[in-house]
Amino acid sequence: TPAYFTELNRNRPPVEALDWISHGTAAIVHGADDVTVAETLEALPWIFRSVRAFSEDKPVRVGPSAIGMRWNPYGAATIANPGNGRVPMARMDPRQRGLFGASWALGYIAHAAREGVEAVILGAPAGEFGVVHQRVDWPTPGVDRPGQLYPVWHVIAGLAGAAGAPMLSTGIDAPGRVQAIAYRKDKRAVVWLANLTGEPQEVGFDNFEPRRIARLDQDSFDACRVKPEGFATVDLAGPTVTLAPYAVVRLEE
Repeated sequence: TPAYFTELNRNRPPVEALDWISHGTAAIVHGADDVTVAETLEALPWIFRSVRAFSEDKPVRVGPSAIGMRWNPYGAATIANPGNGRVPMARMDPRQRGLFGASWALGYIAHAAREGVEAVILGAPAGEFGVVHQRVDWPTPGVDRPGQLYPVWHVIAGLAGAAGAPMLSTGIDAPGRVQAIAYRKDKRAVVWLANLTGEPQEVGFDNFEPRRIARLDQDSFDACRVKPEGFATVDLAGPTVTLAPYAVVRLEE
């Protein structure tokens, strides 16, 4: 069973015998409200640096990680969540299927990239941690057809396509509200932003002039869940971008 960081740190492996070090995380061990789950991202840099401190320069790979708990190292099982609630230590968390899950995933990958993590695994193809809908034994409000895409699919698919691209530095004035990851592809800068809050956030830029934008928010939700092309790029007017609650956007020069 993959270890969470806590268990890895308590029982450190014989690093000299390993090709890489890996661990997972879960965001609802201590609390499950939206603010608390978003704040778990702020701990990630310290977690990754802690692993790096005893890794002896071995590569660090993170995952599988998710908002929900894949297993419970502190009890017999994870907590049942038949009502699709915000429940601590539950395996199924409804935010995996929503905009929150997409913005949280982008924030997670952004922190991992900045800290030099070699690879990240988030979610799963389907099921409780899925990025694509399949029929399950619990209610899935708003999603009714197998094969529909969850918002997080667009984040994972988009950033997977950028693997190996040169990463660009980003400076964020309010990292608890907005997260960003940037890279250069086909000689153009690409910037992804995630609103980690339930309030609109206005973002301006220094040394970057975005000309095209793709939005993943409540207005594009239905189009994005039906087909990959729903996360469409269109021309951008103006020097600033307003992110709707828990929105993700991709910007291109």
